[in-house]
This record gives sequence, C-alpha cells and structure tokens, in this order.
Amino acid sequence: MAAERLVTEVYSFVSFVASILAAVAWLVWAYAPDEVLAALGVTYYPDKWWAIALPTYLVATLFFVGYTYVALNMMAGCPLDSADMIRDPSTEVTSVLFGAAGEIPDIKDIDLGVINRVLFSDPGAGGARTPTQA
Repeated sequence: MAAERLVTEVYSFVSFVASILAAVAWLVWAYAPDEVLAALGVTYYPDKWWAIALPTYLVATLFFVGYTYVALNMMAGCPLDSADMIRDPSTEVTSVLFGAAGEIPDIKDIDLGVINRVLFSDPGAGGARTPTQA
C-alpha cells in the first residue's frame, strides 16, 4: 500500500514539474523574439501563429466536448412522457420519508402517497403548508 502511494506521489510530482516546464517553454516560444531564440540555439520551431491558435483550438474543443456530452446524455434519457420515468421493474420504493438521525439511506423512490400526505395534509396534523397558506 505504501509503495503504491509512493509511486503515485512520484508520478504526480513528475507531472507537475513537466507541466511547469512545458508552460515556461511555451511562454518563451510565444514571447521571445526570433533573434533571442536563435541566440539560444533554437532554430527549428513552429510559426508564432500557433502560439495563439493551439490554445484557441483547445478551448473550442473543450466547449464542444462538454456540449456534446450533455447532448448525448439528453438523447440517451427517456422522454419526459415515458412510463419508464414513473417506475420500472427495478425501482425500489419506500414509504419512509426521513431516516434515523445520522443515517445515510439507500437511494429509493418515495411512495407518491407519502409525498402527497406531507405536502398537502392539514397543517395542524404535522404536514407542510398548503399553497393557499403560503
């Protein structure tokens, strides 16, 4: 267990240092004049236009991936008028609205009768306020 943690820490540190070095190299390439790069012995590098184009393409790609992810998940879901949105054979239902203090309950659907009783019951009977009393 300790050896795995050590390996993870080493990989994390190396990744951190590599990302810092890459950022510094990009900044030098983007902002240093060609004469300075030639004086440092760097003669083969992409055009400076790519210093702006690559980050722009990267940001646009990230927005596209995020939008596509949301769109594909919306397409994969059931339509709102589907009967599967109400209940399917694998649905676990409970009539307990609140568990014991400190308990983390399993994920289950709450029976509609319990919801209606809590939301729309007589306020004197321990239920919530009705919309006309709000």
